Amino acid sequence: MKKFVSSLLVGIFSLLLVNAQKVKIDWGNSKYQDVKRMNVDYVVGTNTMGYFMVTTKSGGMFSKYKSHLELYSFEHEKEFDVTVDFEYEKHDLSNEGYLLTENNVLAFGSYYDKKLDKNILYGLAISFDGKITKNWTQVDEIISKQKRNAGNFSIVMSKDKKNVLVFHNEPYEKKENEKFRYKVMTSEFETIWEKSIELPFKDKDVFISGYTIDKDANVLMMARFDKDKKKKVKGLPSYTYRLLQYDHKKDKMVDHEISLGKLFISEITYTLSDDDKIIVAGFFSRKEGDFMTGTFYQRLNRTTMEVEKSGQKDFPKNFLNNFMSDRKIKKGKEIYAYDLRNLVLKEDGGAVLVAEQYYVHVVTNTSRGANGITITTTTYYYHYNDIIVVSINPDATIDWIKRIPKIQVSVNDGGYYSSFSLGVHEDKLYFLFNDNIKNFKNKKADKIYGMTNIKKAVVNLTTIDAKGNINSEILFSAKADAKNYLRPKFNYQYDKDKMLIYTRTKKQFKMGTVIMK
Repeated sequence: MKKFVSSLLVGIFSLLLVNAQKVKIDWGNSKYQDVKRMNVDYVVGTNTMGYFMVTTKSGGMFSKYKSHLELYSFEHEKEFDVTVDFEYEKHDLSNEGYLLTENNVLAFGSYYDKKLDKNILYGLAISFDGKITKNWTQVDEIISKQKRNAGNFSIVMSKDKKNVLVFHNEPYEKKENEKFRYKVMTSEFETIWEKSIELPFKDKDVFISGYTIDKDANVLMMARFDKDKKKKVKGLPSYTYRLLQYDHKKDKMVDHEISLGKLFISEITYTLSDDDKIIVAGFFSRKEGDFMTGTFYQRLNRTTMEVEKSGQKDFPKNFLNNFMSDRKIKKGKEIYAYDLRNLVLKEDGGAVLVAEQYYVHVVTNTSRGANGITITTTTYYYHYNDIIVVSINPDATIDWIKRIPKIQVSVNDGGYYSSFSLGVHEDKLYFLFNDNIKNFKNKKADKIYGMTNIKKAVVNLTTIDAKGNINSEILFSAKADAKNYLRPKFNYQYDKDKMLIYTRTKKQFKMGTVIMK
């Protein structure tokens, strides 16, 4: 049987469960908790003690928000709550995030020092029992004469949780080449190696989209390079994607271009497989713009960067018919681009791509008040629509392409209750998202009802197996379940069959565990 391996990655109430369900929800000893003046941000990671979660809290109307690191057992009982004060020598630090290492939890904050003309990154270490073992200490800096052009830091953990990569861009210089710096550290902020690098491309033409640090402390990243105006050819891509791999022991940078010939890459992502291959996948178009008409996959040799397997395929007609008529298909019309959300690796060497249609519609209205004052109001409509799932075989051929139809629209809320949670167990993918109950009751053919009111939503559980068979059912009803609502984007799979979920209202929140079967 094929199995998938993910690369990614309340109180007492009744559940409206379907007897045939493939999952169950365990609320453990979780209690409703007050969220007044509080934000639940994200799960940093898990170990044998439980899961570490970041929250932000305010002590009152005139006090500033403070960051907290909280540990919960897998039964959802709080073990400790540590306040992390992002302040160094009376300077407020910008929160750059947390990482869970094999030894501790690290917090990072930055501050631009006008006197020194430097953007400085600091780190703080917290033990697994909630004690601050190392207070703010400088770990990196960017020399810059202007705060508005101070560069930025990116911090990444290695998969084995042993090493930390701190990457920073040097301040932007239009006519200069792209410059950046790598620094790899231990969980105790001890430097393993560091290196400044200059690429033979102008700063304005380079966009770096992802970083990976492997078990040997080498760095891999994806970058997009826009071609010089003089080198652009009409009808051909005006940009290239490249994988840059730096071997710190050999002090060598390898540059590999990801090319589909005359096709335009509209979405791209990559990951490292357990057998040390580089897996690249995404969508392509035959014209420039936010469109796509097919999918591609490449598997590269990590040492030589040679392509060992490569495949691409146009979307089949029966798939495109979900979006357009036969007439438009014959004319070569394409669908609007989707955002890549996940790249899931199979044990047999294949992969699964998961993408979602997402966009924000902004409406601005101007009117005059009673005193003749011009009043401008801006409304943000957040749209999270269909999910696309693409299964790729080990030989790089496309196995199947499936669509999970959904419409989610919300106003001025950041789309908090939209999108989906994804769990991976053996040969199945499990999607959880808020949906309109009309899609299960008295459903009309080809009619998709939008989820526009979370108070009336149900949680849709859609399962896809290795052959592309789809099953959708109601997992639970928000209205029946004490009016607590699923926040789909807040999820964390910590075991082969277990995923953390988060539900909340304006006044309370509760954690739960989805157990996949």
